[in-house]
Amino acid sequence: MGGKLEYLIPGLENFINIPFAARKLPVCATCKQDYKSRERCRLEHGHTDIPWNTIYLCVTLDDSCFTRDLQGRLCLVNEGSMRFVAQSIPEPSLRYRAKEGHIDGKYPFCMACKEKDYTRYHCRGMQHHRQLPWETSYISLSATPLIPGDRRYFPEEDDNNLDVGSKRPASDTVNGVYELSSKKVKANKCIATSSSVETSDDIHKIEYSRTFLLKIKNDGSCVLRWLEIDSLVRKSEPISWEY
Repeated sequence: MGGKLEYLIPGLENFINIPFAARKLPVCATCKQDYKSRERCRLEHGHTDIPWNTIYLCVTLDDSCFTRDLQGRLCLVNEGSMRFVAQSIPEPSLRYRAKEGHIDGKYPFCMACKEKDYTRYHCRGMQHHRQLPWETSYISLSATPLIPGDRRYFPEEDDNNLDVGSKRPASDTVNGVYELSSKKVKANKCIATSSSVETSDDIHKIEYSRTFLLKIKNDGSCVLRWLEIDSLVRKSEPISWEY
């Protein structure tokens, strides 16, 4: 295992410990300045801060993450009684790609272009490839029932960062980018900014793929984009998801 990132995915209420495969999670900003290795940062010291550079996460929601509302529409489970748990996976069972216009020339090239030693301009600019960046990490999210004693928001709650009369962290959404309160939170929580010009999709507007790409910058800001299915990799049978 290559360490964990503690992060609040836009639209969710609880921070999630996101595990990474070995050597997939870069060091935090502090350890980067001190020239510490990933092993020292993530494993020896157990740092769960955001990395010093941008990372990409492909997140697939499994069946346990969903329920039906009163109108019979698919929706996420209630975090008042359930919590989301992340698991690192080598790759998803399906191949995904970004929607048209959701990946620009600033994104790293795809794995196919990396293997052929093509440039990012060739991949994103000339060929307009929408496959995921070659350095993308893959995780799956499952939902499990909360048990007595579970901490539902912060490992160490900071009462100064909570809305009055609530145990939910103060938050807002600006230009589609999730923002925590400007007040410092305890431990190593991320403070998102509104500096990004990209907008996020709504995690509660579930799309057919049930999979999205997270772009997390070193300032804590996060862009969430739902993906579409590119082609089948391991499954040859038609997908039977119902909406």
